[in-house]
Amino acid sequence: LHLEALKEFKDLVAVKGSASGKWTGASDVVMKTILHCSDISNPAKPISVAKKWAELVLEEFFNQGDREKKMGLPVSPQCDRDTTSMAKS
Repeated sequence: LHLEALKEFKDLVAVKGSASGKWTGASDVVMKTILHCSDISNPAKPISVAKKWAELVLEEFFNQGDREKKMGLPVSPQCDRDTTSMAKS
């Protein structure tokens, strides 16, 4: 996934140039790249910040799992607070 996202963005820059004003019509590629960068950036942050973000993300997942359980749906991966731990995720 990482290499695919990187290639897609490099191809955009190769075709349209590095000036972002020329990237019209490519907002999907730009948004995917921004989202991907934010997704992989957590390990580069100070441990206290990275840990807090990990806790917040897991709590969001657990809230989803709680709602899925209440609705009688299968619980999505890493969304079950009874079986998922931060250390293993």
